[in-house]
Amino acid sequence: MPEELRTRKGKIGFNSPLPEWFDGPLRDWLWEQVNSADFLQSELWDGLAVRDQVGRKLRGEAWAWDEAARVWVFLHAHLWRQTFCKRKAI
Repeated sequence: MPEELRTRKGKIGFNSPLPEWFDGPLRDWLWEQVNSADFLQSELWDGLAVRDQVGRKLRGEAWAWDEAARVWVFLHAHLWRQTFCKRKAI
């Protein structure tokens, strides 16, 4: 990578297309995740409130980016917990 590009101060990021994913290919998967027992019974977030918000969006208008981003925080934490924090039986 050219040094000029690497050290440029005016870099900007880009957002994932969460609204399009939640309205499209991830719609059913999202609903399954927020309805799972682990998600609903989490001591870290109000699973019922998040599930209700997702349900309203799936029955109503399309996701706005900020709405999808708020849900993604909880969903992402849920996925990390499933992957890295499950205790294995000895």
